Amino acid sequence: MQKYVDECRAQGAKYVVVLSHLGTDDEDSPYTSLDLIANTNGIDAVLDAHSHTEASCWIRQNKDGRDVLLSSTGSKLNKIGQLILGGDGIATVGTVDVYDRKDDGITDKIVSIRSEFESKMETKVGHIDFALPIKDEDGIRMIRTREMPIGDFVADAYRIIGSADIGMCNGGGIAAGLEAGDVTYRDIIAVAPRGNSLCVVKVTGAEIVDMLEYFYRKTQAEYAADGKAVGEEGSFQQVSGLRFTVNTSVATSIQVDDDDAMTGVGDTRRVSDVMVLKDGEYVPIDLSATYTLASHNYMIKNGGSGMLHHLADHELVVDESIADYQVLIDYMNMLGDDIAKYKTVDDRITVK
Repeated sequence: MQKYVDECRAQGAKYVVVLSHLGTDDEDSPYTSLDLIANTNGIDAVLDAHSHTEASCWIRQNKDGRDVLLSSTGSKLNKIGQLILGGDGIATVGTVDVYDRKDDGITDKIVSIRSEFESKMETKVGHIDFALPIKDEDGIRMIRTREMPIGDFVADAYRIIGSADIGMCNGGGIAAGLEAGDVTYRDIIAVAPRGNSLCVVKVTGAEIVDMLEYFYRKTQAEYAADGKAVGEEGSFQQVSGLRFTVNTSVATSIQVDDDDAMTGVGDTRRVSDVMVLKDGEYVPIDLSATYTLASHNYMIKNGGSGMLHHLADHELVVDESIADYQVLIDYMNMLGDDIAKYKTVDDRITVK
């Protein structure tokens, strides 16, 4: 970032404004907008997102002790950000949530849509007698570092509803857990809020093994230290139809480009003993065989989770058939009482 700020200043920029998707949550440190400001100079204002923080105008010091403006508008268009660049060289930021002029017709339409939406959100879509959290009992997020029951449930939903050999869902795509009791649309959409859709693609066993190396490249032997999650990675996959071991003592040999997308794998591997589910039993994966992989369009079509160079050109079996949240609802209804099997993990991912 400092390199680009310096380039902008060298080309005569009077102001440097950063649009970031970093957030201010402690769990994302040291990659927050606060860290960005503290470790750079030459930025006038940071307009931030990701953590849904409401910050009309925070003032933080940069690397040289100079003031930098930080603003974030929260969520759901409750507020709109306003940045003013003055002719005197002074920038100001703020948020707007009160509007003097409103169109009555549009206001009525908003009220109508909101009422219909709220009613739909409270509709019951299922029931569970136990909680499916994404955090441990100490409140440390685990969904991006370890296999979890809700991860098994979501990955199974993709695999089974997609009629595929293997199912995957990145931990970053599972945004909330489920509480015990009736499950509503609101609850399910909180779990899968990204607006993705089910896709199924053909891949080889060798490609699956390479992908696993990337997904668990940051996994550590312990998932928490000093009360915070460590080794977190949004591309950490919750899996279905697979079983394997991640040896954290082996340094990653993954090769990536400037976008942190996988470009290759070196000689050493930290993922071993990869098994695939076949006819109800786990058997060694066949590197030369072709398997069907179910996930969402974010990873399979759009190159998310580091797959920018690996899946987009593969043969699609299912192309964005149904929404991600509907996949979970359909699978929950299919399970009925059998959902009780997700009270504990299935020991698919062994970390040592």
